[in-house]
Amino acid sequence: MDALTRRVLEFLSQPASYDHRPASVRLVQTHASWVFLASPFVCKIKKPVDFGFLNFTTLERRRTNCETEVLLNRRLAADVYVSTLAIRDTDGVLSFHGDGPVVEWAVWMKELDASTFLSHRLREGRCSPGHIEQIATTLCTFYQAQPAVDGNAALLATQRVQSFVHENFVAIRKFTFLPSSVIDAIESFCQAFELSCTSLLTRRANEGSIRDGHGDLHSEHISLNDQGTINIFDCLEFNEDLRVTDVACDLAFLAMDLDFNQRHDFSTLLIQRATSLLSDSELQTVIPYYQCYRACVRCKVELLHSVAETAAEPERMIARTTAERYLQLALRYSLTGTERCIVAFMGGVASGKSFLAGQLSDITGWKVFSSDRIRKDIAGIAANHRGTDEERQRLYQPEMTAHVYHRLFECAANELEHHPCVILDATFSSRADRESLAAFCRRSDIRLQWIEAHAPVEIVRQRLVERALRPDVVSDARAEDFEKLTARYEPPLELQQQLIRVSTDDSSDRVRSNLMTAMARKNGNQA
Repeated sequence: MDALTRRVLEFLSQPASYDHRPASVRLVQTHASWVFLASPFVCKIKKPVDFGFLNFTTLERRRTNCETEVLLNRRLAADVYVSTLAIRDTDGVLSFHGDGPVVEWAVWMKELDASTFLSHRLREGRCSPGHIEQIATTLCTFYQAQPAVDGNAALLATQRVQSFVHENFVAIRKFTFLPSSVIDAIESFCQAFELSCTSLLTRRANEGSIRDGHGDLHSEHISLNDQGTINIFDCLEFNEDLRVTDVACDLAFLAMDLDFNQRHDFSTLLIQRATSLLSDSELQTVIPYYQCYRACVRCKVELLHSVAETAAEPERMIARTTAERYLQLALRYSLTGTERCIVAFMGGVASGKSFLAGQLSDITGWKVFSSDRIRKDIAGIAANHRGTDEERQRLYQPEMTAHVYHRLFECAANELEHHPCVILDATFSSRADRESLAAFCRRSDIRLQWIEAHAPVEIVRQRLVERALRPDVVSDARAEDFEKLTARYEPPLELQQQLIRVSTDDSSDRVRSNLMTAMARKNGNQA
């Protein structure tokens, strides 16, 4: 940081610098700006940085961006953005007045009550479905008022997004503490989606879906007061290429942010309402791709902030943790889309289905419900206790199995009330059991993804022998049960294209990577 920048920051930090003499001034930083809260106003200046997607390295660039910020933000927050101000150096003294040369440019705004921000409402439980519907209506009215971009410009806008998507991966991979297998899976999803939906994306561009939107639409940029006034501010003014895009891409930012704030119900409502208001039946098809892109954008922004020179170490650590959360959210979109989803792991005895379920749970945080554990819980038997022949005969009677699967589905339904994805771990050895789960998902409007684990026979037999030496095994199956249990397993021929088969005969890292990549590609190709 040079000496002049330090002087400007010091000047803006002093209450005496402002005509209205605020009681205090508080500084808030983003990756690209310094924001000075001088109630009841806000003064914002650009950092002299070049991130590729933005360049504020010269005074003239900062002036232009300040003027553009005011102009564009008046579209959705007309009363908030007041003017652009020059900071001048007159005889060595900085001020907003005087006749000396301009040393910096600032955006002058009215301060909004932070308690009205959607982000605060979400954290404090003060956001209702009605608020989400009101925001959706405001945004859709805004989109419809913007002229559609057409011709080559529209097609180029669509192609640019795909370029940005993959540029994000280049930037994210530079931070080596992030798991490369997760980034690989997310990128595989995006590539599969782009290949399978080329004609759809082109048609949307040709039919008027490309508009000049907001570009940075998340909950901290939406104010909704108790009188029903909505102000949507801080649009992305510095790069038209990032702002002019498919309306689905713009909406996806807010939908993603609602998911990030653990309000999957609000995210779903926003997209459903926008689908209706815009009469856009394809919106829900393209949204997962764009939400994945937006989560990666936020991941990249937080990563940049985690290494910002002017950020304190605790602030950097928070940014790093936040970046990891955004990456995990992008992974969810890549593996299962945006709907509520059950990932059901099935397979023959000792095929590795529980291992696979645990691997996916470890990387995503999704909860696993195991039929083996539920069976013993119902019977009042310790999870790692291998029952006697008499106990096992009772445990595995058809009536008990039906009870176990019913409880398994109940657990999944309860989990999905609060979280978008859940993992089930069971053999699902009969077609009837599989059809029972499929019917449950259809009734409950839940997406279902089947994963079948498999391994060579010699590996399966070895695993069964090793189980006898391990006290932590929940399953009762042992080597002597192999033939009987294998005969009972009905191959899932009826699932056909719905099924992903994953070999568990490899290292943990490779198996996990293969599982995520297979899920991501299938999800991308299903769009």
